[in-house]
Amino acid sequence: MKRLRPSQGWSFNNNPDLVSQPIAIATIYKNDPTTPKSVECPADIAATVGKTFDCHVTSKDGATDTVTLKVEQATSSGQVLPIVGVHKD
Repeated sequence: MKRLRPSQGWSFNNNPDLVSQPIAIATIYKNDPTTPKSVECPADIAATVGKTFDCHVTSKDGATDTVTLKVEQATSSGQVLPIVGVHKD
C-alpha cells in the first residue's frame, strides 16, 4: 500500500480496470472532519461495481480506523467510491 498525505501531489489512475487510489484517498480526506494524519488504500483493487475494499486511516492522535469504500461507478471518465462503513481498530 502506498501512503499519501494531503500535501503530496496525486496522479490519477490511467487504468479504468482498477480502483483509482487517489480518488479513494481523496474521498476519505474530504469526508473526515478531523483531517487524518495518513490514509492507506490498496493499489490493486478491481474497479468492479459493487465491490468493497478497506482503507486504513491514522488520525493525528494516533488512533486508527478501517474505512470501507464501495465501487458505485467505474467508467473511463471517472469513478464514484462512497464510504459505506467505518470501524475503529
